[in-house]
Amino acid sequence: MHQPHVFTEKKNVKYNRKHSSSYNCGRYGYNCVCKEPTEAPTEAPTTAALSTQAPTTQAPSSDVTEIPDYRCDNPSYNYQELTAEQCEDFAKSVDKPFETVRSTSYAPTACLHGKYKVKYNTRYFSPYNCGRYGYKCVCKKPTPTEAPTEAPTEAPTTAPTIPDVLKITSGLCEAREMSRNQCEAYAKHISKKFHERSFSIYPGGCLVGHRGHIYYNERRNTHAKCGDHGVACVCNKDEDRSRFPANTSAPENIPCPDKLADNKCALYAGNHACKTHVPYMSVNCRTTCEIGGCVNNECKDYHKDCARFAEHNYCNTGKTYMQYMCAKSCNFCQANDDSDDFP
Repeated sequence: MHQPHVFTEKKNVKYNRKHSSSYNCGRYGYNCVCKEPTEAPTEAPTTAALSTQAPTTQAPSSDVTEIPDYRCDNPSYNYQELTAEQCEDFAKSVDKPFETVRSTSYAPTACLHGKYKVKYNTRYFSPYNCGRYGYKCVCKKPTPTEAPTEAPTEAPTTAPTIPDVLKITSGLCEAREMSRNQCEAYAKHISKKFHERSFSIYPGGCLVGHRGHIYYNERRNTHAKCGDHGVACVCNKDEDRSRFPANTSAPENIPCPDKLADNKCALYAGNHACKTHVPYMSVNCRTTCEIGGCVNNECKDYHKDCARFAEHNYCNTGKTYMQYMCAKSCNFCQANDDSDDFP
C-alpha cells in the first residue's frame, strides 16, 4: 500500500490523496517529495511508550485457506464460505483494504483475495468461479467435531440415510424425488443450511438455491420444472419403485364393478354385447367389457399419479390395472354408440 505523496514536476507541485495505487514515484516525470526520517532514540522505549504504539498486523488465521478455482463448497474442497465480517477480519490480517461489491463477475457470496485488496461479493448468484481476474476465494476449513466426554443419557435416534443424489436442471425428479427428511439429511451432509418453504414458481421437492442452500418445497401444485429461475433439483439416483403400482392386476376395489348378478355380464359379452350394446354394457358390465373410467362414461383417473404412470408406459405394461384406475390418462374410455338398451 502506498501512502499519499507530494509530487513535483518542472512547473507545478501536486498532492495525491489516493491511499492505494499500483504505481511508483517517477511516473509521468513526477518525483516524490519525502520527509527525512528522524534520528533513532538513544534509549530503549519504556513499557508505557510501547503500549501506545500501533499493534502489529496479525497473521491470517490458520483455519482459512485460499483456492484458485471452483468454489468453497465444491466436493474437491468441501470448505465453508466466509461471512462478510470474517472476510473483513481476513483483510485486516493481510493488511489490505477491504470493500464489498455486488457483481456477477466474481464467484457468488465469496471472500475474494486479490493482489491489492480484499473484496466480499454479496451477489447470491453468479456463473463464475474463484480465480477470475486473479481473485482467489478465501474459505474456512471445517472444524473437526470432538467426541463427547460423556455418554448420552438417551439412545440417539437413527439418522436418515444419505442417498446417492444427482442434480438436474430440466424435467422433474418424479420417482427419484427425495423425501423431506432425506433432503434435510443431504443438506447436513454437505454442511449447507436447510430451509422448508412453499414456493409456487419452483417444482416441489429438494432444491438447490442460488447461495447453495438446500430448500424443500412442500408445494406440489406447481407447473415449474427443474432449472426454472436457475434452481436445480436434487434427486435420488435410483427410482422409488414403491411409487408405482405394486402389480399389474386389477385392484380389489374396482371403481366400476359389474352390476349384474349370475354371471350375466360374461354371458352378454360372449354374445358381443360389449360392442353392440355399449350404452347398456358401459353402465352395468364395465369390468367384463374392459371399459375404463367411471359409471355413465365419465372418463376419470382414480390415482393421483396416473399421469406419471402413463409416462412410464404402464398403460401397456399394466393395462389391467390402468384401465380401471387411470382410464383418462391412458385414453381407455370408449364412446357410446346409438344402440338400444339391452336386453
